[in-house]
Amino acid sequence: MKHWDGHKSSENTISFSSINKSCIDIVCAIASLCGYKSHISSVKDKREDSDRKELFTIILDKTKDSVSGRNIIKSKVKYNGKVYCVSVPTKMLVVRRNNRVCICGNSEHGIQCQYEDDLKYYKRLINEVAPEGIISIVSDGYDYWNVIGNIIPTLKEDIMKRNGKIVPRPDSGDPVDIICGSVIIEDFTNNKYCKTLDDCIVTMKEYLVEEERNETPHGEYGADKKEGYFKYNNKIYKIIVEFEWNRYDKQYYYIDYTQIISCEEVELTIEQKGSIESLWETFGGTINSKGYKVLDPHIGLIYGESITPERAEIIFDRLERKGFSSENIVFGIGSYSLGYYSRDTFNIAVKSTHVVINGEEKMIYKNPKTDKDKIKKSQKGRVVVIKNPVTKEIECVDGLTIAQQELFKADDLLEEVFVDGKLLREDSLTDIRERVEKEYK
Repeated sequence: MKHWDGHKSSENTISFSSINKSCIDIVCAIASLCGYKSHISSVKDKREDSDRKELFTIILDKTKDSVSGRNIIKSKVKYNGKVYCVSVPTKMLVVRRNNRVCICGNSEHGIQCQYEDDLKYYKRLINEVAPEGIISIVSDGYDYWNVIGNIIPTLKEDIMKRNGKIVPRPDSGDPVDIICGSVIIEDFTNNKYCKTLDDCIVTMKEYLVEEERNETPHGEYGADKKEGYFKYNNKIYKIIVEFEWNRYDKQYYYIDYTQIISCEEVELTIEQKGSIESLWETFGGTINSKGYKVLDPHIGLIYGESITPERAEIIFDRLERKGFSSENIVFGIGSYSLGYYSRDTFNIAVKSTHVVINGEEKMIYKNPKTDKDKIKKSQKGRVVVIKNPVTKEIECVDGLTIAQQELFKADDLLEEVFVDGKLLREDSLTDIRERVEKEYK
């Protein structure tokens, strides 16, 4: 490249320039397929007396032998007809459209929901699609805790004999609770002040009183209950304490007295234990030099969304209290890199809702049980948008077959925009704003 209208711009980069944009695009495509990072820029000659054309420059980074920091093995796969919901083991697809090259990921939730059977889904991915290496598997399409508590343990033998790591990926719910468990366990095993179960109960009551004061500095009139969990002699206990609030100086509330309502041994649910502890119970692992538990190298966890520095600190603190190393999990910040404004701000997302496999229609949808507010539940089947003849309100009707959708054709307000890889209609942001303004003026 540097000998053909190019030059070595620095020790690790090569620049190539041309007034022919298609030439630059070809270089960009080749560079991307070869695993090199590239950047395109352009310069216009703004001098009035100049008739020079726009100059395009592409800069290739020689130090990168991978795309997005990963070594990618490229291969060709023969196919007939159209291809939908493409998935590759690396989860990285090189895509070229409108003279631009980008790297995108697998349509993972759509793929999971097509199976309708998480056991088949997991089994095929780890044994056929990616029989070796690290593979992250989106796992919250329907019932994430069933995947962690039943599906993965069922496939333990398959997972342990793989040359690589399986990394379940939850993507909904409170990340702290999903990772660490929904309850905090106070461990009195090595507490020098707690020699008996009664000592633990008294100490735990004091903890809850202090917590109540900190959480409710002004308190409330009347009784208030709080529950807590603690560990003693390898058993888990749940304690419920009642508080009585009163106010004497007409300004602040005070806890008058406390009473232990109950304290009993309990078995924690998988949700209360959290992902890391549940995976440890299934696969075990080792203790590192700092004394913390590290999961077996065949299993891990990734949470790739909604992780802020503050939330990461809380997660690591909770894991430390449970005796787990921070190396058990990988984080991604996702939409939080955009200042918390994302598709989730207005509950907007693009999801697969309907597929035809071997001539059979399937209505697919995402409905995570860990998503308590149901903001990630999607429509299913064929979908139409109509104006209700009675209320005059715009309504979405889903759960339709292809034949049923045809019955709504005359009233369907949806317009085809992207069909079989072809963009039928392209709107600019200005077009959309003007249309919204006109509609709601």
